[in-house]
Order: sequence, then structure tokens, then C-alpha cells
Amino acid sequence: MEAVVLVDDEDLELVLRYSWALQRRDHTTYVQARVDGHTTFMHRAVLGLPLRVGEVDHRDRNGLNNRKSNLRVVTHQKNMMNSKRVLEPSPGCGKGHPLDGIRLRAEGGRYCKTCNLLNKQRQRASGKKN
Repeated sequence: MEAVVLVDDEDLELVLRYSWALQRRDHTTYVQARVDGHTTFMHRAVLGLPLRVGEVDHRDRNGLNNRKSNLRVVTHQKNMMNSKRVLEPSPGCGKGHPLDGIRLRAEGGRYCKTCNLLNKQRQRASGKKN
């Protein structure tokens, strides 16, 4: 597989020192190499970020865009907030019921009409009140 990787001109010398390979993770493709005996991602090398220190978020969610203007050091929680899974709405509820059965709650959040109905039926069958 071939890909175009973006880096700043100032980082080109650093990047050319190593043999890089593409690595698919979750929803994104990243670039990694062996650096000082450890596997490291290009975004960490470009930022000079040591292993196990923070996480690097690609603002545009493109793991091949390793320009400093696209990278930021964040907590795991912040990194997940910019992930594809969080930003793209699910087509239905977590149980796979269709989107047309999803309703918004007045106090915020959402619920699934089908799940709500099934839960009420189970409660009635077991003799519990909602």
C-alpha cells in the first residue's frame, strides 16, 4: 500500500532518517518506524514526544497528516472526543434498532422507543413497576 504523508519542511530531515511503514489502527492509517530500538509513530517523532507521555491528536483525523499545525498533545479523553466513532452518529441504538425509533429526551440525551417498550414489557412480566 502506498500513501502520501504530510510533514513540515523543517521535519523532513528527521523523517528521512528512518524507514517508515503504514499501520492501520481503528479508523485511521498512521506511519510508524523503529526509532532508538522502539516502534514509534511519526506524529510523536515530529513533536519530539517521548513514549508514554500524553497522546497526539490529529485535528483533521488524518493519521497521515503529520504537520505540526495538525497535531496537538492531549489527554486520552480529549483524543477520543475527536475520534470518528464519537463524531459520526450511529444509525440506530446500541441494540441495532432503526434510527426512526430514536427519540430525544427533554432533559438531554436520547432513548430508543423499541428498547423502552421492551423494558416496560419485561418489567410488567416480572411484576415490577417502572
